[in-house]
Order: sequence, then C-alpha cells, then structure tokens
Amino acid sequence: MRSRTSRRSAVVAAALALATLSACGAGSAGEPGGGTIKIGELYSLSGSLASLGVPLDQGFSLAIDEVNTAGGINGKKLELVRADYKSDTTQAVPKFRELVGKGVVAIGGPESAVISSTLEPLATATKVPMVAGSGTSPTTPFAFSVYPTTGYFDLMAQYVKAQGKEPMCAFVVPGASQQIQEKSAFPVFQQNGVPVRSVIPHEQAATDLTPQMSIVRSDGCKSVYEGSTGASVLASAQAMANLGMNDSVLVTVGSNANSEVVKALGANAKYVYFALPKAAVATQLPASDPQRAQLMHFYDSFVAKYQSPPPPSSVIGYIIGTQIIAGLQAGNTTGETLQKWLDTATLPTILGTYARTPQQHNGAASAGYFVMGRFDPATSTFVLGGASAQ
Repeated sequence: MRSRTSRRSAVVAAALALATLSACGAGSAGEPGGGTIKIGELYSLSGSLASLGVPLDQGFSLAIDEVNTAGGINGKKLELVRADYKSDTTQAVPKFRELVGKGVVAIGGPESAVISSTLEPLATATKVPMVAGSGTSPTTPFAFSVYPTTGYFDLMAQYVKAQGKEPMCAFVVPGASQQIQEKSAFPVFQQNGVPVRSVIPHEQAATDLTPQMSIVRSDGCKSVYEGSTGASVLASAQAMANLGMNDSVLVTVGSNANSEVVKALGANAKYVYFALPKAAVATQLPASDPQRAQLMHFYDSFVAKYQSPPPPSSVIGYIIGTQIIAGLQAGNTTGETLQKWLDTATLPTILGTYARTPQQHNGAASAGYFVMGRFDPATSTFVLGGASAQ
C-alpha cells in the first residue's frame, strides 16, 4: 500500500504537469464560443461513497437550476460538468484533471476530507478553486470547504450532557480520518465539558464491532461518538444491541443519516442520534423557530425537483453550489478572481454565516442550524430531540 506521503508526491507531480493549463486560461468562464459558465463537480456518484456523493450532487444541481431558471448570470446559463471518481481514491486526480481540461471555473467536492486534502496541491497548481463538502479548514490558497466545523459537534456534546450520557468514548478509523477527528471534533467535545475518555480504533471495513463496544462498556462510557461512515454506524449500533446497552447512545454526523443507512438500522435506530441540518427536517421544526421560513424554501424546492425530502448531505451540496454561484454573480468569472473573492467572503446561508479569511478557508458559524434526531422506522421520519433508547 502506498503511503500518504507518496500519494501526495504523485498528486504534486500531476499538479505541476497541469500547471500549463492554468497559464493558458484554464478555469475561465469566458472562453471563446462559450454560451455557458462551466462549474465542475467531483463526487462519488457510484461505489461505497455514493450514499454521500449522490445527495451532494442533488443539492448542487438544485442550486444551479435555481439560477438558470432565473435567467443565469449576465445572460449566461450555468453548465454543471460532473465527474464521478467512483469511490476509488486512485481516480480522484484523473477526474480532477478531466474537469480542468473541460474549462470549469471551479469544482465542488469531493465529499471526503482525506481525498480533498490530497487534491489541494492540484487545485492550487491549476488555479481552479475547489470547494469541498468535508469538515476541515484547508490551508492552501485554492482549497475551501463548507461542512461546518462548529455547531454540530457542540450540539452532540450538549445532547450527551443533557441526557446524562457521560462519559463519552469515540470510535475512529486509524490514519488520516483519526487525525481529522482529533483536530476537529474532540476539542469541541472538551470545550463543552464532555471530554473523550477513550479513543477506540476500528478498521473502516469492520462489520462486527462488538469487541470494541465491550471496551466502551468496561470503560464506563454511556455514549459513543462514531466519526466514520454510515457502514460503521450500522456496525456500532448492532454491537450495542448485541451487548444489550439499552441505556447508551451513539452520536454521529448528519451526513450518515442517508436513506441507505437509516433503513438498514431497523430496530437499532433507537440507539443512534444524528446531528441533522435543520434545512433537511424543516417541516418538523416548530412554527416558533425563527429559521423555519427561510429553510422551507430549500426544502420545498428540493421536494419539487426530486419528489422526496432532502437527505442531510444535500444541504451541504446546495451550500457548495450557492457559494460558488455567489462569487460568479459578484463578477468573479475566472478561477483566480473567484479564489480571491472566496478568500475573504462573508456569506449567509441555510447553514449559518460563513466568514472566511486567508487563514480560515471554512469559516462556518453554524450554531443553531442543527438539531439532534433519531430515525423512526415505523413512520420513516426523524424524531427530533428526545430521550435515549430504553
């Protein structure tokens, strides 16, 4: 297996090979003969990560449709250019290269923090801004992200504390994923008075996490944070059921609450609480919620286009699209001018306000835009708030 260092070296080499594209005007929305502005999309639309990539694509597409329906930007329609890296890490660089070669002004995606960090040098070398749907804060000039690093981690900790489910243990996948959790999630838990007592590793492909859950029980943890993908959430919930841990809860990010996962949870859904974007459950918000009217526009538009409620990840895709579009509407129709605009933009969204600086390429302030909820298989809806499983 190639090391992360060697993979990065390969990406840098590929980026340098592509640098001539940027010198020749790659990333410009004003190419001769073009009646459209091309925006790229790099997600897993097939394979193991499709449950994340497809909803991101749906939200991204909705944002573009809204602008095109209103007449486009300065008379030009937006053209979405899709690239599917098929959940295959080796395909991410070639697919990024493919999008650059087609003259996109910016790229939305990917959904994976590990993949996006690998692609950062390529975005800088080609001068094509990349706005990822991952919970990181990139440090390179042309890499940005939108998945909030605040708000939902605070909410998880506050929920655990309010339900008396302390202390907390955490399940992580060793390597880059664990490093991201230790940097982004664990400090927020600590700040909210819910420090992680034990960090318990497991392999990404593990289907039986009963041995790891036994450690949770022996360490006296009443809650578990699962920082990996939906398949790991399923295995963690099953392990709780295997051990009869009916007084315990599992908390995780809203992107894991896709249709594939919540249906597969079955009776084990009672253990799992997701930090959900309010926009994805807007119809269930009380009328007194001051954000409800704003969020219903997205919710209703999504249902009209797809005839189904929006999955949580679709909210992230929509935010990526609207942020790129806002930059284009401000007159930034090349990759370089769009990058400069994104570098310091303050953008109100349906996930809170994003205030970026050259040192902070996420910049989300999303407190109050998430709500804890569990899936109810009997009604096929999310139950917001509520007590732990008994």
